[in-house]
Amino acid sequence: MKIENKIKQRLGQLIAEGEGFIRHQDEFHRPSDYHVYDYHGWRVAVTNIVNLITQGSSAYQCGIDNFTDVTIYSHTEITSILKNFSSDIEAGLITSIEDQTKAFVFDELIDHAKDLLARKQKDPAGIIAGVAFEDTFRNICRKNNVCEKGVNLDNLISEIQKNRFIQPSKGKASKGCGGC
Repeated sequence: MKIENKIKQRLGQLIAEGEGFIRHQDEFHRPSDYHVYDYHGWRVAVTNIVNLITQGSSAYQCGIDNFTDVTIYSHTEITSILKNFSSDIEAGLITSIEDQTKAFVFDELIDHAKDLLARKQKDPAGIIAGVAFEDTFRNICRKNNVCEKGVNLDNLISEIQKNRFIQPSKGKASKGCGGC
């Protein structure tokens, strides 16, 4: 199972647990004595999954952080936040962990290429930058359902350009980079 699916599944479990706290709360909106310890573990798990997905910087993370006072039981509000968070993930409005990881690796490779270039190691810098570019471009193809297996980079750029996934001027510039 892909990590994305595991996270969606876990998010669904956390929403169900939050709804369970709502069903079993007392007249003061506190989880029942039987569920109070589970509640604190649930709060940590909610914070963890939102932080994992958003890398700690989103309105959802801020929304969860607004309810950090453990003396106030805010499972109703947090469950509502999780439901909306899940809806935004399903709608593709939250960047996937896979995409975040790829972006991080891309940044690291480009930084490494810049460092090599600054040390006058042009060929290794070009190879690293070229590999980073081609891998990223092939990911763009996969995201846009353009078959990229066995197709050379120039043809992929033309296909992406033809389908208007990138502007013609960007496609021309990309072809110039592809041979780096």
